[in-house]
Amino acid sequence: MKSGKKNYNTLISHIRGFCDIIRGIEAHPSGNLKPDLFRILSLISEEMMSLKVAKDSHFVALPDLDYRYEMFCRLLEVLAPRINNADAEKRETLVSNLADDLTDLYFELKRGLDLLALDPAHPLSALSLWRTGYELHWKEHLESALVLLNQYSYGHLN
Repeated sequence: MKSGKKNYNTLISHIRGFCDIIRGIEAHPSGNLKPDLFRILSLISEEMMSLKVAKDSHFVALPDLDYRYEMFCRLLEVLAPRINNADAEKRETLVSNLADDLTDLYFELKRGLDLLALDPAHPLSALSLWRTGYELHWKEHLESALVLLNQYSYGHLN
């Protein structure tokens, strides 16, 4: 990331915004969901591509698989009626893949927010966790979610 704490705060703000959307997805206005998700994920992607932090974090949290599954099911339920596609099979695949990507992104990003909440004055551990996780795992989910959101906005799949 460019130099300065302000830029870290921008990334943190975008990540909080994404987590807020996912946490309250049932109440999110239907017409705004796709553009809001696409915008916030694009901003996170842009910030992550330029984030430069030392990898000093050894924070590991075991995933709560039950909660992840609940979130995945919630996202399936909310996304399914909002994505219209003539081909039911492709629509089902799109909804399932998007719900999976958003679930993984939510939990990866929320882990960093939880770590940041423990010591808000020192964001390096959270930033390092996000950077390492981005490189090892969730970059693919971020890119996939952006592609899927773009495809669903035009009502087609390749």
